[in-house]
Amino acid sequence: MLNNMSMVGRLTADVEVKHTDGGMAVADITIACQRDRKEKDGNYKSDFADWKLFGKTAEFLSTYASKGDLISCEGSYRQDSWVGSDGKNKYKHYFIANGVNILTRKKEITNELPSQVEEAIEPKPNYSFDIEDSDELPF
Repeated sequence: MLNNMSMVGRLTADVEVKHTDGGMAVADITIACQRDRKEKDGNYKSDFADWKLFGKTAEFLSTYASKGDLISCEGSYRQDSWVGSDGKNKYKHYFIANGVNILTRKKEITNELPSQVEEAIEPKPNYSFDIEDSDELPF
């Protein structure tokens, strides 16, 4: 059996990490996914999907992503069910993330590297040279 889900959408809120009693990071996020067809009024509708993130995945997303960022999530579908106080069955649908990627390009990109990194990078050799038309070339 296969239970695999991939989704691309925008975060509806900043990622808030909580920790279990054992110290594991946990985050609940909602992703808004725009539908691919316009409605009769000319606007797109969106679907909202709840995801749970654990451990380093939760910490990564809370550190580097914020509300409105475009992300992709991969994981599996889950459904919890219980009997409510009114005696009716209740259901919660969500996804467990195995991995996430941030697809939004940040507006401020600097080309400056810390001095420790600059020292570790060796300069690339320059392999550029001029080729003149010649009968010696095979093409």
